[in-house]
Amino acid sequence: MTLNPSLTGKISAKYRIAGNYRSQWGSVSVPFTTFSGSFDLPFLHKQLKKNFLGAGLVVLNDKSGTGALTNQSVYVSLAYHQKMDRRYNPHHYLSFGVRGGVVQKSVDINKLVFASSWDPISKQFGPISLEKFSTSGTFTYADFDAGLSWSSYFSDMFSVWGGMTMHHISQPKESFLLLYNSNTVLNRRYTLNAGARIGVNERISINPTVLFLSQTAASEFNLGSTVSFNLTDEKKNPAAFYVGLFYRLGDAAVAMTAFEVHSTRIGLSYDFNLSNLRLASAARGAFELSIVHEGNPETAQRKVIYCPRF
Repeated sequence: MTLNPSLTGKISAKYRIAGNYRSQWGSVSVPFTTFSGSFDLPFLHKQLKKNFLGAGLVVLNDKSGTGALTNQSVYVSLAYHQKMDRRYNPHHYLSFGVRGGVVQKSVDINKLVFASSWDPISKQFGPISLEKFSTSGTFTYADFDAGLSWSSYFSDMFSVWGGMTMHHISQPKESFLLLYNSNTVLNRRYTLNAGARIGVNERISINPTVLFLSQTAASEFNLGSTVSFNLTDEKKNPAAFYVGLFYRLGDAAVAMTAFEVHSTRIGLSYDFNLSNLRLASAARGAFELSIVHEGNPETAQRKVIYCPRF
């Protein structure tokens, strides 16, 4: 849901709760940490005749290594899912979603060091700086995203999906300085993603995915795949094991594993740094833990909604 608001509520369950923790660059400095949580659910299936809506909430807290810079965000999202075929259990859906929220960023000036605070006599950094910060060291702005996605289920052995997102549509201003520069904005970011589920047999499937992000002159390309192993033949409460490997072009390799039972999936991943920073980081990058729970899947219309998993 954080990747694309059009995925809000696109689940084969009554609701979904997710939590995520990420710790990065602990081998180089004080770790950069991110906590996030989300809740979403689908509704109005019967009223919209197999079309449906999805609503969700996302909260995020991000802290730089020393805590000098923090980011706290709260978003709400709404999506509409339109069936594209006339089957009783539709196999193809076109989805559109929007997300809006409030972002608060703050900085602890006492934890920052500037060239203008260097004292050549004592040869130390002093408490005085020529930088003119706002007295509060905090600013808040509204932020908006929109996304579009498509998913197609062809059989229990093959399904595909893809989507695109525009983030920071309003390009909000960002500045801690008193001299507020109107050109200091958070530029729009564009995201493209696609994936597939390819069944090898009734127990094993391969799930390749690609992800591309672009913001002004910066870009990022990720590709890789997971392999899932069904451990039981149960339909209502299946158990599955996942392993995967991904590559972030020019930056890192990511290994992951996950275990799913009783509609709860716990995943672990680790980034191995491959960039020029690997000499300082000893190739150690980021650790990530995620937990996802889908509520009441046994009562949901499991053959109606085909949700991509990332």
